[in-house]
Amino acid sequence: MATEAITSGSPLLGHATLACDPAEIRAELHRLARNLSETSAAGTPAQESATRLVNAPLDLAPVLQAALDGDRAAVEGAAFAVNVDPSAFAQLLELALQPVLWEASARIAALVGPGGLDSWYRGFCPVCGSWPALAELVGSERRRVLRCGRCGTGWSWIVLLCPYCGNDDHRSLGTLHEAADDRPTAPENPGEPAAAAGARVDTCERCHGYLKAITAFASYPAVRLAAEDVATLHLDIAAREAGYRRPGDVDVATAGIPRLVREARPSPDS
Repeated sequence: MATEAITSGSPLLGHATLACDPAEIRAELHRLARNLSETSAAGTPAQESATRLVNAPLDLAPVLQAALDGDRAAVEGAAFAVNVDPSAFAQLLELALQPVLWEASARIAALVGPGGLDSWYRGFCPVCGSWPALAELVGSERRRVLRCGRCGTGWSWIVLLCPYCGNDDHRSLGTLHEAADDRPTAPENPGEPAAAAGARVDTCERCHGYLKAITAFASYPAVRLAAEDVATLHLDIAAREAGYRRPGDVDVATAGIPRLVREARPSPDS
């Protein structure tokens, strides 16, 4: 079934049942809320919500599936039930679920047949269906690998292809580079984030989307992606100031499908 899902362009979690212990997720959510309440500026919605969540008697079982499925309305309803900011609650719940998603990604990907996830042809994650957080340019050949910031999954991707809208016209695909004097150097400690030495931002003039790209000798472990994402926040700022953005909801009808392939398909009415 996993191989069939990959071939049809359907995220694997939609064909599996993900088991997790609500008590463990609740404990992790409380831990994250405690950290946020102690480190956020006092009086902000995030800090106030985190403080309420630290000892809130949460029953997460009814909302876990909704959170995994990206059902924002259900997650917001759960936040209102305990009188906390919906945005802060959703983000903390997503972080609490992340270790479960990392484990699920590793197990599900192992079920895919020959070719693995490299046969995936869509711009969103083949496991959980989220947009990639960034791209890695791996090895001396700088192979482009998209990485999901939610579950850590990586999949190979064509260089001249927008993962969001499927634009493959090189005339409207570009890159933004840091000025040479401002480009970060590689860290002395190999365990530290690369701070995107040689990083860039890939842009698309068709949908005005952007995606950060960092160099890597080998794909990073899932747990390190968040550090790399934070280390390159200056690239997000530069891209947004230049008029580019990250898209909202995934459009499964077009995401990552090359323009020429999509235009050659017969219309539903034909």
